[in-house]
Amino acid sequence: MQSATQRILAGKHLWSAMIILAAFLATRGAAQVPPEDRPECPEPTRTAVVERADRFLRGVAAVWAAIRVSPPAAATSECISVRVAPTNDDPRWGPVWEADYGPASVTVRVGSGTQTVVAYLDTRVLDFLGRLRAPEPPEQISPDTAIGRAVRYLHLAGVALDDLVPWYVAVSDTTDRADGTSRQYTVIFKRVWSGVPFRYEDQRVTVLMDARHGLLIGFGAVLAAVTPAQTGLSVSPETAVSIARDMLSSLESVMQPAGPSNVQLQVVLPNGIWPDWKSPRSRSEMPTTLQARLAWVVETPTRNPGARVEVWVDTVDGSILGGAIKVSMGRAEPPAEFAALKAAFASCRRLTLASVGSSKGSSGAVTATRSLSPEKCPLPFYGALADLTPWPPGRPAPPLRATHRLGITLKDGRTDLWDYDARNGTIGRSKKVIARAGVSLRQWVSPVRWSPAGTGAQAAPAP
Repeated sequence: MQSATQRILAGKHLWSAMIILAAFLATRGAAQVPPEDRPECPEPTRTAVVERADRFLRGVAAVWAAIRVSPPAAATSECISVRVAPTNDDPRWGPVWEADYGPASVTVRVGSGTQTVVAYLDTRVLDFLGRLRAPEPPEQISPDTAIGRAVRYLHLAGVALDDLVPWYVAVSDTTDRADGTSRQYTVIFKRVWSGVPFRYEDQRVTVLMDARHGLLIGFGAVLAAVTPAQTGLSVSPETAVSIARDMLSSLESVMQPAGPSNVQLQVVLPNGIWPDWKSPRSRSEMPTTLQARLAWVVETPTRNPGARVEVWVDTVDGSILGGAIKVSMGRAEPPAEFAALKAAFASCRRLTLASVGSSKGSSGAVTATRSLSPEKCPLPFYGALADLTPWPPGRPAPPLRATHRLGITLKDGRTDLWDYDARNGTIGRSKKVIARAGVSLRQWVSPVRWSPAGTGAQAAPAP
């Protein structure tokens, strides 16, 4: 009989394998280079890496002891090798050493020179959990507990928490055979700088835990980017759209614009994909530097059916920093309600926020308690408008219980009112969830700061 780990990693349960590898590798296309083909870590660096990995494993074991669960202890295993990690030359990782522990099948990755644990995978916990039945909802830890436990593990790893914001937390079955292995919590944190989100693929942390206890299965932290040196918005979003569309119009017909563009402010890692988008280097969309830049991300539909492209325009000098090619893969179009919300965000000139008790229903006037405008707070304002996504079609939405009224003042002076649920970052009307707010808007509505010990979140004063 195959173990839980063998069932997953043998490829019989592809979705679970994808989830685990995404958390562990945290980068697209990372190659599994055989250990013997990767350089060994020299002394005294090897000793420092092993000491850091051991300290992390002891901390994880202490968390498990505190919640009174005792899977096999990695802390009692011996590190058998320390080699260069197979990151496929992706600079988003930074230099990484990989420590393997046997026979426990535990791998710990430590950033070179940072003493930060950046990734971890524990297959013996998967085997332990595979002998247990899948926990039903009353037996599962709460989302808040899952976030707190994930933060605790990241604190033990030495991951900087100050600019991380929870983006996604949910329980899901990762195989068609539900057991203690497959029913997992996935917690994703996104990185935010000065109120502006990093582009999702570039800087984030993914943590996997079992749903019953919050035992750590694995995590991956891609956070090596250097924050932008420039903060100016000398180039307007309208100008950025013109620059992007002019560039696309100069390319082959398949890349030329075929509809209106939308634009949002994000922090990106330049990748030099344009104009030579056909080269293997460009098509990998691999960053060319770890120096992040503030950019207008202009997304445009092209003449290639189903394809949209991103052009990243520098907010200071208007230079093109890179971009991405996105294919829809036949996904359903978002509902009309989302199109209306997206149009309101695109036309927004001021954001206001009021608690439910200070307004007279979703159609009444809002007495603003807080506001954002491009004149007073340009980076937080444009950051709050970024990353709006429709609620996934076909996925059951949670009930919308409005905690706030979000007022969007449009170009023509009218104010469009929407309900906002701070508990899960959803936006909608008439108790219907329509969209998920971006991470910067969530942080503006409900700001938090992490406790020094990494034990959870504390309320932070509103800006």
